Amino acid sequence: MNDADMQGCAVVQGQGLEFVMTLGTGVGTALFNEGRLLPHLELSHGPFRRGETTDVALGNSARQAVGNEKWTKRVRKSIDHFHEMLWFDHLYVGGGNAKHLSASDVGPKGRLILNSAGILGGVRI
Repeated sequence: MNDADMQGCAVVQGQGLEFVMTLGTGVGTALFNEGRLLPHLELSHGPFRRGETTDVALGNSARQAVGNEKWTKRVRKSIDHFHEMLWFDHLYVGGGNAKHLSASDVGPKGRLILNSAGILGGVRI
């Protein structure tokens, strides 16, 4: 399991397609359908732009290099890309770097979650 799988196990509601994204050293992703984890998906390893993966473009090193404002724009763009691919019903964004975002950054289907959700998700697993 990755960190997004664990956080998702704490926050998903079991309604529709729910996408979890964790922002930290890198980017973790998890997808749940009707509350069931779809395992073995690391969607952040897919292309983002100019040969970079989402994991690299949104990782902590990139945030530090480009600053929070530009990084936040990248996060919004990434969320839009994931929504175009997945048409998720709900989005949950957590991880240590989620603290640099506001509710408006994750869109109307999104919710910021506490990094500690990973602990609760681990207990549930």
